[in-house]
Amino acid sequence: MQAATVVINRRALRHNLQRLRELAPASKLVAVVKANAYGHGLLGDRANAP
Repeated sequence: MQAATVVINRRALRHNLQRLRELAPASKLVAVVKANAYGHGLLGDRANAP
């Protein structure tokens, strides 16, 4: 089985987050990672989250 990978364009992500803040400045952002990040193994990394 091939390992799952993800590529995140940080510039685009930053832009999108800034745009969300412009559209809804009083809102809070919550990131949801479902089902072990769909095979990325992130459940083990949750202890390292702030």
